[in-house]
Amino acid sequence: RLCVRPTNMEWKLPPLPLDATGRVKVPSGRKASRVSMVPDGKTVDFKRVGPYVEFQVQPFEMMAMALLEYE
Repeated sequence: RLCVRPTNMEWKLPPLPLDATGRVKVPSGRKASRVSMVPDGKTVDFKRVGPYVEFQVQPFEMMAMALLEYE
């Protein structure tokens, strides 16, 4: 498992919600099986781009967390 945690580093408060694209390199010899948001467990669609997995993170204010599972 790999954890991805995008962070909004905007200096003004309150921060404006923003979305993000996650791009993670899957360990050699492994295949991504699922991406989900933590802590709610909502599954996120992803696509494979070479050795990477790309997925969209819905708008968030301060930080978000995604879990990439692989086999």
